[in-house]
Amino acid sequence: MKKVLRTFLILFALLFIVLLARTFLVKSRQLQVPAVEKIALNSDLLVNHFVGALKIQTISYDEPSRLNHAEFKRFHDYLREIFPLAHSQLSVESVSQYSLLFRWEGADASLAPVVVMAHFDVVPVEDTPWKHPPFGGQIAGGYIWGRGTLDDKSNVLSQLEAVEHSLQNGFKPKRTIYFAFGHDEEAGGRGAAAIVQVLEARGIKPDMVLDEGSAILEEMIPGVLSPAAMIGTSEKGYVTVQLSMKGTGGHSSAPPPHTIIGELSRAVERLEENPMPGRLEGSAAQMLDYLGPELPFVSRFFVVNRWLFNPLLVFGFSKLRAGNAMVRTTTAVTMFNGGVKENVLPSHATATVNFRIRPGETVKDVTNHIRKTIANEKIKISERPNAMNPSPVSSLEAQQFEMLHRTIKQLYPSVIVVPGVVIGATDARHYTRICNNVYRFSPYRVTMEDFRGVHGTDERIQVQNYLDMIRFYVQFLHNAAQ
Repeated sequence: MKKVLRTFLILFALLFIVLLARTFLVKSRQLQVPAVEKIALNSDLLVNHFVGALKIQTISYDEPSRLNHAEFKRFHDYLREIFPLAHSQLSVESVSQYSLLFRWEGADASLAPVVVMAHFDVVPVEDTPWKHPPFGGQIAGGYIWGRGTLDDKSNVLSQLEAVEHSLQNGFKPKRTIYFAFGHDEEAGGRGAAAIVQVLEARGIKPDMVLDEGSAILEEMIPGVLSPAAMIGTSEKGYVTVQLSMKGTGGHSSAPPPHTIIGELSRAVERLEENPMPGRLEGSAAQMLDYLGPELPFVSRFFVVNRWLFNPLLVFGFSKLRAGNAMVRTTTAVTMFNGGVKENVLPSHATATVNFRIRPGETVKDVTNHIRKTIANEKIKISERPNAMNPSPVSSLEAQQFEMLHRTIKQLYPSVIVVPGVVIGATDARHYTRICNNVYRFSPYRVTMEDFRGVHGTDERIQVQNYLDMIRFYVQFLHNAAQ
């Protein structure tokens, strides 16, 4: 027995030494590049340009008939007014009625172009009070307030300001650059899909695509002391499923043991209690590869040695809402309908469940999971339109990722650059069929309080934050166009 115990202790000690060695010897994946000089900007003019754009109510609705066409036309006119050089020296065309495609021709036609993306539609405003009017474009407390300040007019305006600035200073790209601005990203992205069809029909295969996505996260990743610039190398898939059940109805005075509402309730409870398994793979694993060397010792010990502690890490991520969304396909019961009167047994009821699918799983995997989990053949499972599988994971070894990493470090030297998965949907997903190097990053700093304003109340961005976005895109265009 003593010999067995001694052998065990020796093996444990050897394992611990290996774990410590890996923790101490892991190398940082952060690029070491000198910061660029901060370019001077006419702050008041540029902020006023942005404020004017926020006042135009380019609201997307799921029902196209509700679209306010006059506001979208007004937005086009406004861009022509404030960006005269971009409109005179770049070719501009409307696609799918209101989406815009700018083409800045490069000097070397043999180089594949770069596509820089954003969208100028915004979500509707709920009937909740705002500190400042959602379409007022007001400046207060060092912030610009309004719907679209983060999602996503800040990217549209800062990109075009970068173009205007570069043209004013005589910059000529070697590589052709496209700017693709969708008008209905919040309603499915038909405009972006149409732009992809245009590019594909012209035989254009971009060298790289950059769209909105994650951002510079401040105090949002547990254990990470420095701001983290997260580049989305993939995004989750999406499917909404309706569970429906029919019954005989009748008077509530003589009910069955379980009404159809009761049976559906049991089904959705099973789905919530039995989510699809969490896994640290793909973009989530890449994130830990980049984060690990930058963490304090104890956290680094577990992350660097995740080959051993993987189940513990998945468990930890699963306890956080954002972390859980990164490691598994999420289940969200969003609507429940049934019954017409308090004393009438329902003859029909439905429950709507939305799934955001992690890379590595598919829509089919989700529907198989639903059938197995609810285990009720009387419940009909119907898949809603617009389901999509997760996007492919873009490479970290590509020079395009290195260039983006380098650009971030040039503008934000103190941040940690990490890859990750975008848990929502972006227009970038449409481009994965014509480009392998699709990345998602919005170059603004965001705290958890700021993040709550996206699709919520009191959306805002710091004035200095917005100006730094323009500086970022000036540098990105100069780096990408070579």
